[in-house]
Amino acid sequence: MNQPQQPIPWVRLAAGMVGAIVGAIVGGWIYNWGIRQGLDAPMIPGTAIGFGVLSAAKVGRLELGILSAVVALVAGLYLEWSNFPFVADDGIGYFLSHLHSLQPLKILMIAASVFIAFFIGRGREHTH
Repeated sequence: MNQPQQPIPWVRLAAGMVGAIVGAIVGGWIYNWGIRQGLDAPMIPGTAIGFGVLSAAKVGRLELGILSAVVALVAGLYLEWSNFPFVADDGIGYFLSHLHSLQPLKILMIAASVFIAFFIGRGREHTH
């Protein structure tokens, strides 16, 4: 019989948050480095965030997967806006209100980044 999982300890959650921030910084740096070389790979930040969370927290949990996904979404949108703002208006508000104008493949790659971050940050949960 599966027993309910205990709440995640605050120390693990805090470590996961630190890992998410470090992963976002490293992933953002690698993403921007790729942009400067002509490579647009928006899945890199989510991957780095997921590994950052899992490495720092030392355990995979649903809550950490959700944390990873949220940070990956914010990072992905920020990096897209900061590298490719709209010509009509380069403000973040305009960008967010016109997300539907992005190329479909770009939207899919940002969504894939969020999914990858969730999947890695969640890790492999074992129930006994």
